[in-house]
Order: sequence, then structure tokens, then C-alpha cells
Amino acid sequence: MAIKNVKKRATGTHTQGGGKNSVRSLVASELAYLKKVQILLLGDNERIAELAKYFYGKNRKARLTILTFSRKGLLDAVEATSKFGSIGYAYSKDIYTGLPEDEFGLIVSYGTFDRMGNNKSISVLKELYRISKPNGIAIIIGDDIDYLYRHYNKSNFSSCEIIESKGLRYLKLVKVNEISLLPQ
Repeated sequence: MAIKNVKKRATGTHTQGGGKNSVRSLVASELAYLKKVQILLLGDNERIAELAKYFYGKNRKARLTILTFSRKGLLDAVEATSKFGSIGYAYSKDIYTGLPEDEFGLIVSYGTFDRMGNNKSISVLKELYRISKPNGIAIIIGDDIDYLYRHYNKSNFSSCEIIESKGLRYLKLVKVNEISLLPQ
């Protein structure tokens, strides 16, 4: 049985959008072990390309995959990020991505859920849960995260919180490894 933990944390005022430096500091603060974890970037816009650039700059050699839900998005992602090296690319025209189960330690979605309907959003969250490693983190940045916050438990994530910091508002979901919660 999964432990459910829901909380809101506000550490700043909300302003629309948030700059790319805010997103970079968010990712850096959430995970100090970025070099060791498989990362999935979800989306097809230039923000994802900026994050890919961040993961490959300053001697970071992340193991990175970019997932899009449109063919055009895939072509745009390849064009914007192919210069960074060995990035994996995945395309899915439906909810099931075909990516391996328990693969990604960090998933970052920037604006992707803003374009989905509510039912599809929950289905995509279920898929993100499936491909997340135990103790993996999913960060969803966007304007329409309130619905996901209210209904995240339908996706099986163990922990969920809305965080507002440095002009950025995002949803942080964690897939808790239940085995690690057992007494030693």
C-alpha cells in the first residue's frame, strides 16, 4: 500500500512563466546527483532545448531522453538539441510511451500538460509513474497544474506538492520506494 503525502509549500510569490534561470536553479536544487540519473525531458518546445543545453553544459554529461507527443515536436527537438551529443529521442502519438519501466530518476515537463485535457493528463501521469524509478521525481512546470495536484493519487505517485519559488510554480511528484520504508 502506497503512503500518500500531500502538501503545498510556498516560498515566494507567483509570477507568470518564470525564466530559464529559474528552471535551471529548480532542477539543480532538486537533484544534486544529476550526472548519475537517467533524465526524461517531456515536451517539444524551446524550453526543453534550453534544459538539454543546461544538462550538457559545465561538464555535465547527463543520460538524457526527450519525449514528444507530436512528429513535428520530435523533429523540432532533434533540430534544437542534436548538437549536444548522445540524447535519446522518443515519440508517442498516444499515452503509452513504450519507454522501459522504472527507467528515469528525473522527469521534467515544461508546459506539456497545459495543452492536454484533464483525463489525458491523469493518463500521462500514470505513464510517467510507470517509467519512473523507485524514489524518482517528476517535476511538472506549467500554468494548469492545479487539476493534477487535486487528482495526482489516481496516478499512484506517493508524494505531491505544489511549489512556488523564484517566480516559478511547479508540481513535484515522488515515487516512493515502499521497500525502503520497511523497518531494518
